[in-house]
Amino acid sequence: MRVGLTGLRPTTGYDSAVKLPWPILVLALVLPTAGAMVYFVVADADDPLFRITYAASKLIQFALPVVALALLVPGRLKAIRPSIRGLTTGIFVGFIAVAIILSAYVSVFRNGPLLSGVADAVKAKVSGFGLSSPAGFAVIAVFLSVIHSFLEEYYWRWFVHAGLRERLPQAAAIALSSLAFAAHHVIVLQVYFPGRLWTATLPFAFAVAVAGAVWAGLYDRFGSLAGPWAAHALADFGIMAVGFDLLYR
Repeated sequence: MRVGLTGLRPTTGYDSAVKLPWPILVLALVLPTAGAMVYFVVADADDPLFRITYAASKLIQFALPVVALALLVPGRLKAIRPSIRGLTTGIFVGFIAVAIILSAYVSVFRNGPLLSGVADAVKAKVSGFGLSSPAGFAVIAVFLSVIHSFLEEYYWRWFVHAGLRERLPQAAAIALSSLAFAAHHVIVLQVYFPGRLWTATLPFAFAVAVAGAVWAGLYDRFGSLAGPWAAHALADFGIMAVGFDLLYR
């Protein structure tokens, strides 16, 4: 059977006789949140430490699946095969997400009090990367929406969710992986919405968890990252459009 970033479904594609150890799965669940605590809370945006800790955190996070599988289940890496199964569905789901994000922003949040001060917090973080101009923001937007979204799908759906599917029922695996996916967004959102834990941070983080659950469902349905990646990338483009409007309108 073929296994891979875009291979068969995790329920049949993985060799059930060789499961990822629970310590590896627990580490994978909490590592991004711990990293966000360091590079988004401890490190100041104007400090070079911000960029260093951000890069180091992401490098460790996205290297973990390859290292863990290479050491524990090397056959899974060797069996990777490309596939675009579910791409059309993922694009459709992504456009629905964009429509929800932009319509909610324009009709409810754009001129409301909830987003007051968010532009300054976003600008500070963007400046931390040395890209504070509209063109610089566009570079970050493309990177986050295209490249980073794929890396997150590879990490959360292909590695974490699929690993949990080996040990838990589908619903439990989706819930646990999606809540962990949302957990590190809680840290990021709280930086942007200080003092608004219940009115902004947790509701938006819940939306992230719902999105993660939908993307995990797409991965289970099609056994491919093409659909979840497309949906995730389009949703991120919608969020980046909101950020651009906040900063430069």
